Amino acid sequence: MNNNYNNLKNVLESMPMALYVKNLENKIIYVNKVFFKTFNLTYNEVFYKNEKAILSLLNINVNIDNDIEIIREKKTVCCERTINKNENQKTYQVYKSPIFNNKNEVISIMTLYNDITCIKNREDKLEKLAYRDYLTNLLNLRGLIKYISSKSNNPNKEITLLFIDLDNFKKLNDTFGHKYGDKALKIIAKRLSEFSGNNVARIGGDEFIIIYENIGYNELMNNVSKILSLLRLKLEKNNEEVFISGSIGVVTECCNNLDYDKLIAKGDICLYKAKVNGKNQVVFDDEDFKI
Repeated sequence: MNNNYNNLKNVLESMPMALYVKNLENKIIYVNKVFFKTFNLTYNEVFYKNEKAILSLLNINVNIDNDIEIIREKKTVCCERTINKNENQKTYQVYKSPIFNNKNEVISIMTLYNDITCIKNREDKLEKLAYRDYLTNLLNLRGLIKYISSKSNNPNKEITLLFIDLDNFKKLNDTFGHKYGDKALKIIAKRLSEFSGNNVARIGGDEFIIIYENIGYNELMNNVSKILSLLRLKLEKNNEEVFISGSIGVVTECCNNLDYDKLIAKGDICLYKAKVNGKNQVVFDDEDFKI
C-alpha cells in the first residue's frame, strides 16, 4: 500500500501542472510543489483545508457539486476558469479526475490546473485579426456580419444600422496624402466608439456602420444629430485646409430572419440620397421602397 502511495506521489510530483488531491470529505490531502509555486500558497494554508476555502483564496469558482457525477460515473470532468491574482490574469483548464482503490472504488479526487493563458492570448489575437479593423480597431466587415448574425431570428428585437460615408475624404487624400486620410479615420473612429461604444464598425475605406438594438425614435434622432457633429473635422497642412463631414443612411429592420445583403442595399440607397441632396445630412430608409 505504501509503495503504491509513494509511486503515485512520485508521479504527481513529476507533473509540470499544478494539482491537489482531496478526500471524499473535501479535505485537501496532497498538493504538489507546482501548485504552491503557481498560486503562491503555503503548506499550512492548503493542507487538510476544505476545498472551498482554497478556491476562495484563489478567487475562483470551480463547481464542486459535480463531484457526485465524478464519483457516480467514475469519469473526469473539465472546465475553463480565469484566475486574477495580484493583477495578473491567467486562464486554466481545470480537470477533476477520480482516484480509485484496488476495488475500483473512488477514494479521492484529483484537481489539475493546466495553464492555457498563452493559447487563449493567441486565440484572442487571431480573433482580433479576423474581426477587427487593423487601422481603427473597430469591428471590420466580418465582425459586423458576425454581430448581426448573433441578433438574427429574434422576433422581439429591432436592429437599426447607421450607414456612414465621409464627405470630401477623397479630396483629403488627394490634397494631403493617405497619411492624413488615415489620421482622419482614426480620429473619427475614436469619436464614434467613445460615443456609441463597441457597436461601431469600419467596413472599408471611409465607410462606417453603427448598430443599435431596439432604440427609440427620440434617442435615435438625438444620436444621429450628435454623430453628424462628430463627423465634422478640419485638417490643415501648409496653410491649406480640408473639411470633412459625413452623410448618414438609417435602416431599421426586425431581427427575425435578417438579410444582410438587403440591409446593405437599403443603406447604400440612403447614402446615395444623402450625397445627392448635398451631403452632411441623414436620410432614413423609405419603407415603401422595394429592393
